[in-house]
Amino acid sequence: MLEAGLIFPAREDWKEGIEELKLAPPTTTFADKMTYRYGDLEIQLVYNGAAHTMGDAQIYLPRYKVLFAGDVAFHYVAPHFWQGHGSGLLRVLDWIKDLEVETFVPGHGPVGAEKDIPEMREYVEILKREAKKRFDAGMSAVEASVDIQMGRFDDWPNATERVIGNVMRFYLEFQGTPLATIDPKAIRKAREEYLARKRLRA
Repeated sequence: MLEAGLIFPAREDWKEGIEELKLAPPTTTFADKMTYRYGDLEIQLVYNGAAHTMGDAQIYLPRYKVLFAGDVAFHYVAPHFWQGHGSGLLRVLDWIKDLEVETFVPGHGPVGAEKDIPEMREYVEILKREAKKRFDAGMSAVEASVDIQMGRFDDWPNATERVIGNVMRFYLEFQGTPLATIDPKAIRKAREEYLARKRLRA
């Protein structure tokens, strides 16, 4: 983290105060699970492996049946996991399904309930299935992304721009290298080609 430094896109609405930010490295780390107790309140920090990224963790408050899911939950917003593991995301969503939870706080989208998790899982499952068909047919990741139709999920925010990165991640998984790093420049180049082809199709 210290070597990477602060990396933010050049967005005008993010510039104010950015030069004053100082990177604070973690002072406590954990491998799989860590529990804090504040009086009778139990707070569980859980790492279930690579999913949205390589380092996702969830915060679970069993007493209140609340899960702070972070970016493994994108309620009614298209998820992206090009920095993580598509099937790993499915595995984490299955873990969430088995928890005793009434309220989910996602990384993106509105606060949700138990019924919202299957929606996102279905999105990821459909994309994996459709990407595998095209991988087996010898299509490139860009060709597959242009060809895939996600039905009602195409109307979710960010659906178009995030397909290519997710398909690229699934392709690595199909090739047997699910945790390989994707260069951000490669993602940008593939996205530009993908969007250009989508425009030609429209």
